[in-house]
Amino acid sequence: MPGNLLGQQMSLTISKNYETITRLVDEIICAGADMFLEWRHICDGFTQCANGADELNCHLLEFFRCETDEFQCRNGMCIPIEFAFDATPDCMDRSDEQALDELYIKYHHCASQSTSECDDRLCRKDQFSCGNGECVPWSVILNDQKDCGNFRDIAYICEISNLVFTTRGEWPSICKQTTELVPPLTNSSDCRQTLGYFLQMHPFQPAQTHLAQQLRDLAIINLRTRCDDPILYLEQNAFFPGLKMLYNRSRIEIFLSNPSNLLKPIPKTPDLYYFTGTIVCNGIPLNTSKKIWFSHQELQELTSYPFFPLFHLICQKIMNESLNNIKSENNLDSPTSPPSYRCKNTSDRVSLRRVNDGYIDCLYGDDERNSDYPMTQLFRYQCQTVTSPSQYVSYAKLGDGVDDCVDGSDEISNEIRWSTFKCDVNDNYACWVFLGDQVGENRLKDARLHFHRYCDSIWDVMDGRDEKNCSDWMCDPDLYKCNRTGQCIEGKYFCDGEFDCDDGEDEINCSIPYIPWVLEMKCNKSTEFFCITGDYVKNQHLNRPCIHRSRVGDDHIDCIGARDERNVASCPDHRMVGDRFLSRQKQLSPLHQALYKIKLHLQSQKKNNRKSSLTFPWWCIFIAYGLCAILVGLSILFIIARGIEFGDEKTEQWLISIVTGFFSSIFFSQPIKILSLAILFACFCRKSNDDYEANEFLDNNQVDLNNDEEYLHSIEKRSLFTYRPPVRANRLNESEVIYARDRRLQEIYMWSIIREIIHYLWFFSLLSILTYTHRDLKSFNQVDHLQKYLLNSRQINSDYTTVSTIDDYWNWLENSFVEKIRAQQWYNNDPPRNLSGFINDKTNRFIGWATMRQLRVKSQLCLANNEIILTCQYDYSLSNEDKHSYQPGWLNETKETYSSSISQSFQYKPSKDLDTYTYVGDYGSYEGGGYVYEFRGRLVDLQSNVSQLHQLEWIDDKTRAVIIQLTLYNPNVQLFTSVTFLAEFLSSSGVYPTARFEPFNFYEVGIIVCAWTSVGIYIWRYHQCQRIGQLFKETNGYVYINLQFASYVNDILTILLGFSCFFGTIKSIKLLRFNQRLCLFIETLKYAKTDLIPFSMMFSIIFIAFLSLFYLLFSGKISSCSRLLDTARMLFEIILMKFDADELIEASAFLGPFCFSLFIILVIFICISMFLSIINDNFRLARENLDPNNQQIFSFMLKKFQRWTGTFIEFN
Repeated sequence: MPGNLLGQQMSLTISKNYETITRLVDEIICAGADMFLEWRHICDGFTQCANGADELNCHLLEFFRCETDEFQCRNGMCIPIEFAFDATPDCMDRSDEQALDELYIKYHHCASQSTSECDDRLCRKDQFSCGNGECVPWSVILNDQKDCGNFRDIAYICEISNLVFTTRGEWPSICKQTTELVPPLTNSSDCRQTLGYFLQMHPFQPAQTHLAQQLRDLAIINLRTRCDDPILYLEQNAFFPGLKMLYNRSRIEIFLSNPSNLLKPIPKTPDLYYFTGTIVCNGIPLNTSKKIWFSHQELQELTSYPFFPLFHLICQKIMNESLNNIKSENNLDSPTSPPSYRCKNTSDRVSLRRVNDGYIDCLYGDDERNSDYPMTQLFRYQCQTVTSPSQYVSYAKLGDGVDDCVDGSDEISNEIRWSTFKCDVNDNYACWVFLGDQVGENRLKDARLHFHRYCDSIWDVMDGRDEKNCSDWMCDPDLYKCNRTGQCIEGKYFCDGEFDCDDGEDEINCSIPYIPWVLEMKCNKSTEFFCITGDYVKNQHLNRPCIHRSRVGDDHIDCIGARDERNVASCPDHRMVGDRFLSRQKQLSPLHQALYKIKLHLQSQKKNNRKSSLTFPWWCIFIAYGLCAILVGLSILFIIARGIEFGDEKTEQWLISIVTGFFSSIFFSQPIKILSLAILFACFCRKSNDDYEANEFLDNNQVDLNNDEEYLHSIEKRSLFTYRPPVRANRLNESEVIYARDRRLQEIYMWSIIREIIHYLWFFSLLSILTYTHRDLKSFNQVDHLQKYLLNSRQINSDYTTVSTIDDYWNWLENSFVEKIRAQQWYNNDPPRNLSGFINDKTNRFIGWATMRQLRVKSQLCLANNEIILTCQYDYSLSNEDKHSYQPGWLNETKETYSSSISQSFQYKPSKDLDTYTYVGDYGSYEGGGYVYEFRGRLVDLQSNVSQLHQLEWIDDKTRAVIIQLTLYNPNVQLFTSVTFLAEFLSSSGVYPTARFEPFNFYEVGIIVCAWTSVGIYIWRYHQCQRIGQLFKETNGYVYINLQFASYVNDILTILLGFSCFFGTIKSIKLLRFNQRLCLFIETLKYAKTDLIPFSMMFSIIFIAFLSLFYLLFSGKISSCSRLLDTARMLFEIILMKFDADELIEASAFLGPFCFSLFIILVIFICISMFLSIINDNFRLARENLDPNNQQIFSFMLKKFQRWTGTFIEFN
């Protein structure tokens, strides 16, 4: 009978896909499979059958042992040992030969034609089998793109593939390219047809806009009326049986409703997946009816695993949640079971032959570098770097282009490059070396580099020892020998942009045009090599970016980035530096781009230097003096005339005031004005082309003369208005030239320092203005008033801060809060005219109304057996939040009639309807949805409704949080205030109230002018101001506006501005580097950096240890240890010698003083002393190694200042 079934099903084939597609293989019935079972899919780790039959009894193959004279392939197959590493693959998975490129070329055509090699090929564990001999990385099944030539990797999502417009073929789950039309969308289309229409359709064209709008409107109606949320689509399985795909209906509706998406294709990626059914875990079929959910993002994150992990993760979850011990005849824990290795964190077992073989077989890779199992298998290569435990890889992975060893010795070792040591038909020697293991000879340790591989300019051993000492090497006649280094290179390597000779001889005098670097033009190409050295970076004026060509390739690094030793120096991976410091896309490096910018800047400076300056003739100074004398005479005449008119007494007072103003102007106001204008013109109005000395140092070719050096300039215009000063040219000796040059360099440096200080002061002033104007001085008074008024802390019976039970909360709500949110009569019993919408303080007005939102939990069975009650209400979480709607009294049905506000308070509303966001409390984070009561109406109605809610037990044992939110506006100070009252009801009993008051001002025009990182928040605040202002204008404030999100953003803005001001202030320390004493602080930190980093790590470990100790011992006895954060704060206070010893003694008479004493000894006496010693030693070191140049420039600037001011005070 099984033979007949096999014959019948073997006839069901599709030849054009070149794969054997059957429902029955080796009498294994594969029920419920969407994909035809193919022989490669048996025991491959992918459950293809719904009953898991294709993965049963696979442990028999896994733990099967070959004979001693046989080689066991990775798939368990046995071949004669002499067939291993003989240049001919005998294992179906090719694990008996090196992974050479030549070996895999024959499989490149498996997608287009069938061959015996393709039919016999078996894929590795980290690959996905396309069923025709093709093997692709397993992660491609997650990318929604075709990688298998026969579409098998996307067969489960033909309709939603992003590759081509596809549909189902003749057989289930076989995709084919087609031009068949998608069934039209009508008002009778069901849910699957509606969603499938948009998933399969091409994007609409602009000419089809009207049609697209009609179809999308029709689709929204069909989705809302005929689809559940989420939508199960497609019906077939995803990846393997039992895993289903679902789409979020609300997301699709939002996408279709957005006008900007009218012509865009709908996102095809499923939102959710869930598994239910049978899965084989470690050879044991397990069945679960509980759905195990995965999001699409979680599936995409699985690509970090070495092989497809979903089966293992599902098995782990099922077995962890199972309440009964799982036993089976296949249980590998029995004494008679074969020896094996159990993978960590999973239930998988692998044969010991797989341990330390270079292939990851456990999901978390713990089967490799495993010290519990010493290496005894044949054909294993031990990596060269000595590690604990040792690392091994299979001979098959030598030279495969992937660094499997940490040190990369499986690719390039101390003796050979393994990619050149190929066991193929052309190199029997390599096969002979590998086969030495079967006769007990480790011939691999004697493998050496071939003779012709030496001195060929390519590193074939670690650190390039095969390219050293080549000067006496003999080259073949058809090769070129480098003159100095002696290496042999082919002619095609000349002028190819890469060094082949170590000194770059093959790249000199090339005719290939290229754009030289700006600084490269300063070097003589025939004798010098362009090189950015450390000396050049320190001082570009005294050094050139060039070295002599004899220093290139001399095994001594002179250039930054080892550019001169690119073929000689090695990186930490023991391989040649090469051109790895340059861009591999032949683009300009960052340094190259910076130099081009400098070049353009210098060119623009040269153009500006050609512009002549407009000045007055020298004799205009006499006209200026004449005008001054005339003005002085007119002033005297005016004073005399006005004195006669005023009389003696007033004239005397007037003259005294004039004389006083005159001297105050001379000695105070005028000097300040002159200095300010001089600094302004010198720093901001001075043109760049005035700094001729700086240009001269930037470009050695520019040695233009100044305009005042007229004894070398020809006078183009000779006239009456041309003045020529006398010329006295004296030669300077060599020492005077050096002294003058140093003085000028110091002066240039001094002006750069002054400009830096002025720029910093300008920046810091602007930053301070932006930061401090953000804070409103009246915000504290506003918050303080509202806290005292609404919290009612002065009345003991209705104090919000002392609420601890549900009755206390209702008492505060009914007797304090409700009365204060409506304006009542004045103290003289006058009615509150024109105060509609104000609270009872008569100064703050509601924006809309206040809301009270409740979050509840579901009743569920207790996690542990409980003899007292069967159901429990746990603390709040997103998974156990109650989102059902009820009738008043939390009933499913009721015959009584209530007002709409009462009924609505028992109806659940999501956050998008309420315009609310997640709120973080002290004991949990609460979602934006909930059961909401709105404080709308007259005071009498509010009091009646709140009393009725109390009677209906609106707050009960399932309540976990009650959040009251209101937005107030104080027109007197133009401040909005977002007020939030949060009461947290814990499952352990007790109510924990908190309140939050967030004031902020929308009307500061200066806030709009923002800086850098805060610009987006400023713009957002401005738009919020416009929106709130418009709503206020249209509704007179009678519309609810939730400013919760605005307060969050305002906090972020405050943090950004605070840190900006902090770092801006810290930056001023940089200005102290010019004083020898003040820069000690900076230098001490630099020297102490290397010691403070390990000390901070050691201190952190000790502090965390004490944190755990105090928290675990005293969390239930001392309030300051009730939480980890509070415990950390208490320990920091102890370090500052602020502690309560009596509290520790009361908690434990022995442990309290003992732990306290231990903390004092280890942390304060030892750690703090070590910290002070580190600072002290490095301070002494910094003081001994101060840079004298900083003191010299400071002294130079001080002397300059004394010369300008005319003071001659001596400073030591």
